[in-house]
Amino acid sequence: MNPKTKRKELVEKPKYELLASHDLRRSFSTHHYDKGVSVNLIMKIAGHTKESTFFEYIGKNPKKDFDAYNLLNAIK
Repeated sequence: MNPKTKRKELVEKPKYELLASHDLRRSFSTHHYDKGVSVNLIMKIAGHTKESTFFEYIGKNPKKDFDAYNLLNAIK
């Protein structure tokens, strides 16, 4: 961050230097949720205690996903 402007500056670095464990935790959670892994299992591994917080964290709406799943099964 530039101390004078208090703005972030673009830098050229390898991607692995820009990643933090938090980035990988979110990717892990989202990927495995999309693959159908049990929400309780993902929450246990990622360290979440509330389901509502977990769904907010991965940016999903469980009701919307459930409705979409039911719609696709009805079309078959």
